[in-house]
Amino acid sequence: MLQRAYLTLVLLLFVFMLVAQMDIGLADNGDFARYMGWYATRPMGFPDARLKPKSDLWNRRYFHAYLPYWRAGRSGRKPEFSSAELFWLPGVILNRLLVSREVLYFPLVTFPLRVALVLLFWMILRRLQSDGAGEAAAVPAFVWTGLALAFMWADTRYIVYLNSFYREYAAFLTAMGLAICMVGFRRAPRSGWCLALVLSAGLLAANRPSYAACGVWIPLFVYPSWKRLPRKWLWAMVFGASVFLPAVAIVRTTPEWAQGTYRYSSLFDGALYFSRRPEDHLHRLGWGAGRVCVGHTHPSFPHFSECLPVYRDRVGFRHTLGVYLREPAAFWRGFRYALTQLSNFRVPFGYHRLGDPTAHKRREWLQAWSRTTNFLYPGGAWMVLLLGAYGVLFEVARRRAEAPAADVGWIGLAALAACVMDTAVTLLGNGKTEMIRTLYLSRVWLDIATIAAGYLAFWWAARAVRRPG
Repeated sequence: MLQRAYLTLVLLLFVFMLVAQMDIGLADNGDFARYMGWYATRPMGFPDARLKPKSDLWNRRYFHAYLPYWRAGRSGRKPEFSSAELFWLPGVILNRLLVSREVLYFPLVTFPLRVALVLLFWMILRRLQSDGAGEAAAVPAFVWTGLALAFMWADTRYIVYLNSFYREYAAFLTAMGLAICMVGFRRAPRSGWCLALVLSAGLLAANRPSYAACGVWIPLFVYPSWKRLPRKWLWAMVFGASVFLPAVAIVRTTPEWAQGTYRYSSLFDGALYFSRRPEDHLHRLGWGAGRVCVGHTHPSFPHFSECLPVYRDRVGFRHTLGVYLREPAAFWRGFRYALTQLSNFRVPFGYHRLGDPTAHKRREWLQAWSRTTNFLYPGGAWMVLLLGAYGVLFEVARRRAEAPAADVGWIGLAALAACVMDTAVTLLGNGKTEMIRTLYLSRVWLDIATIAAGYLAFWWAARAVRRPG
């Protein structure tokens, strides 16, 4: 009875936190145009013409302010393929039915996603409550998980991505759904759960190419259950196609200039930046003049015209891999840098609308989760030790604890593997400049692992207190 009352209260708290942050979102850095083309053309109040960089109108349009109103319609630019576009569709339809066919209002467009988030939140807590029924040690662990999930999922630094045309929040929802599907399939390896697992993994891989790495770590954790599945080889082929074909589709629809920028950034702003001997690698490639480009991608810096425009069409990811294979220490330095960025989660751009009187006055408790974990997470090599400690904790729970603690240990291991792999893939595919935003899902997995570790800590602490003698 008390657990049901707690579940109701924490659900109401979660909904209140979401409602309190309905009208904040993330400013456009120029990437919106790549994915919004099916639904919107431009923000209301701005001309179609190209804006002069750094002008007052340009500053109001990009990087600094959240713009909630957009002119509906298809833009002349062909949008790049991403599953995020499917997530926005129900809200676009709702907006057109209830408000306007000419203007899209972000809080209404994303309202179905908020409903989906609340449903996922309730499903997870209801499952934990059911699994821990009759087990006294599960009560404090359940209380911890409810509060931690509420404050993490509704944290301002996560929720600002919702009201935007960035792909990150669709990936967040997909990842949480994927975790539920993995648990369900592991417990009951039937065709229904397998189909849900395939669809969720496919949606995640279709979000951005780097997420296709889920096709590697997911099988590691569902293999024991997969062996008991009828027609398992057919399902394996379907799973592989659902993960890797969307990634190929995304690459094929990404403009060559964007692909070239990614490749350039991964080499000059990534591998060569973390190398102790970039001149040697550049001379080996015959690009000695590129030394002035190391550590830089976007304007403005003095030698921009000699860098990105010159090398964008010449570099490939094979050059990045070549640097790391010849100098593994460079990858280690880059990985430590990525982990430091992971431990300092922040909002990269402005997230208040123009003229918002609450700008810079929002209550800090709405960022309590990110502020606390940013303070507690170590950076660099110390983060490696923390991840290792998590791994030991989860493996011990998976092998020795009873349900549901054993299941939480298994979930923690999966989240940990996803975090490490996504961080490594992000390092390979991006330079240091882009890591602030592209490590978003890695931080999600890290926080899920932390919540799982907290669950196990409360579980064992309660067991120790209640142990006779």
